Amino acid sequence: MASLTTLSKTLIALVVVGTVASVVWHVGLKERFGGEAVTSVQVPATPEVAVKPTAPPVVIEPAVPAAPVAAAPSPPVATPP
Repeated sequence: MASLTTLSKTLIALVVVGTVASVVWHVGLKERFGGEAVTSVQVPATPEVAVKPTAPPVVIEPAVPAAPVAAAPSPPVATPP
């Protein structure tokens, strides 16, 4: 059976200590040190000042098809005399 090295034991201990510290911080210490708990943000029902747009809306015109290109005349065909 494989044995754990000193480095692996140290890394496992560090993970355990970090996890415990994180749980303790989020459960109780955050409030004691002045950290605010995240609450829902209240948005006023109606704004008191109307917001005016600063630029007119952009109007996108439909694409106009290009004029067809005239075909080049075919060369004359020589007929035997």
